[in-house]
Amino acid sequence: MGRKLKQALSAFLEVPQSTFGKTSAVTSEYGGSTSITECAGVVYYDDTAVVLKLCDCRASIYGQGLTMSFFGNGELTISGKVERIDFTEL
Repeated sequence: MGRKLKQALSAFLEVPQSTFGKTSAVTSEYGGSTSITECAGVVYYDDTAVVLKLCDCRASIYGQGLTMSFFGNGELTISGKVERIDFTEL
């Protein structure tokens, strides 16, 4: 989020600018890939489970034939049959 947008939102909502920190996002497409942004690291990985440390939680992705097809700059794409995604607090 850009500095000007943070300033405008902060002023409009009357909250500190620090409220708008990094936020991870997990987007899963039916029958396709799962994309993650702002991934802080891979905790565990095999073809049935991927555990990721995100900005504010841990995401556990379970399925069959899971592969990480891209990882860089905090972005990760997981391909395969995703059956379940769980989120837990750090």
